[in-house]
Amino acid sequence: MSIRSLFQPTPDGLTAEEWKQRAMHAEARLLRMAATAADRSKEARRLRRNYRRQQPTYNQIVHRAKHDAELMYALFMSGTPTSRQRCLDDLGISKRRWSWARSLAQLAGIHDGDEFLSLPMPDVIRRLQTAVTHASNDDRLLRSYLPK
Repeated sequence: MSIRSLFQPTPDGLTAEEWKQRAMHAEARLLRMAATAADRSKEARRLRRNYRRQQPTYNQIVHRAKHDAELMYALFMSGTPTSRQRCLDDLGISKRRWSWARSLAQLAGIHDGDEFLSLPMPDVIRRLQTAVTHASNDDRLLRSYLPK
C-alpha cells in the first residue's frame, strides 16, 4: 500500500472505521521508518567515530612528515629554532610527528642530524618529494633515521 492510496478518495467513500484503519497503518509505517532512520543514524555515528580512531597508514605518515618537514624548513629559514618544543608551540607538530619529519628531512639530505642545511626552497621540495617516493617503497628507510 502506497502513501498516495491512503489519502486518495475512493468512489464509494470510506467509513470512519476504514479511515481509522488507514491512519493506524500509516502511523505504524511511519514509526518503522523512524526506527530505521534512528538505527542508521546510530550506525553512521559509530562508523565516523571508528574512522577517526584508526591508526594512520605508513603512507599517510610519510606524506604528513613531508608536509611537516616543509613547515619546519620554513621555520628554519625564518631564523627560528626547529626544536621539538618550538615546533609544538609554533606549528602544532607533536613529538612523534617531529621525529618522522626530521627522519624524512635526513633521508632527503636537507637535515644533517643537528640542523637543516641552507638550500633553496624548490630544491628542498624536490628532495623531499624524492625521499617520499623512496620511503613509500621501503618502510625501513624512514624508520632507520628515527631516534632510538
